[in-house]
Amino acid sequence: MAKTSEQQVGRGRTNGRPSGRDTRPAPEARLAAGKELRNEVPREEHAGWLAPEDRPDPVDVLKAEDATREPDLVPIRHGRMLDRDLKGSLK
Repeated sequence: MAKTSEQQVGRGRTNGRPSGRDTRPAPEARLAAGKELRNEVPREEHAGWLAPEDRPDPVDVLKAEDATREPDLVPIRHGRMLDRDLKGSLK
């Protein structure tokens, strides 16, 4: 079955949403904005970030969340998080 224009994803389309238009700037504009921001905060300065002392350990947070989840589904959740992290790092 062919997709209707509302089902199609793309610039100027509903971008998978039930109604409305994609109001994000064009990719070229987002790229230019990112490069402009790099003048304010160069990439090298990002490495100097330190987590606040009172920041909870991310693994402890996940373990606490796991306690409230269906035990059989926890490994699936962890696998999805790993897949998501891997995909992001490959871009």
